[in-house]
Amino acid sequence: MPALADLVAHAAQKSQVLVTTHAVALADAIAARLGAQPIRLELTRDGDTVISGGVGSSGLRRIASPLRRIASPKGR
Repeated sequence: MPALADLVAHAAQKSQVLVTTHAVALADAIAARLGAQPIRLELTRDGDTVISGGVGSSGLRRIASPLRRIASPKGR
């Protein structure tokens, strides 16, 4: 896993990288290399997927803002 974390961290220095994984060790290793905090999701008893760790509305705006720019067509 350390070699994969190194590759992802290297790529993240040159472009934006979004990683989805079930491997907590991989997420932690990437975060340690980049000085970043992973966004962790959890499944509730009702079957909903939520952001764990008490990310408030300001945190959600921080997460969603770059994603909106990616999804929006140019010129909007």
